[in-house]
Amino acid sequence: MALYALNIVDANVDAHLKQFNVDDDLSFDMEPFLDLDPVTNNPSYGMALIIKF
Repeated sequence: MALYALNIVDANVDAHLKQFNVDDDLSFDMEPFLDLDPVTNNPSYGMALIIKF
């Protein structure tokens, strides 16, 4: 019974994503960044997540 329900959920997700926009103008990028605090001069490290539509 659980496999049947999982199959129904999977079919609904596939049908929903069928019209998903996969145009070349869409992009997803992650870039590392380093920032310095001007008061204490301590570095801050992190990752930047960039999503373009």
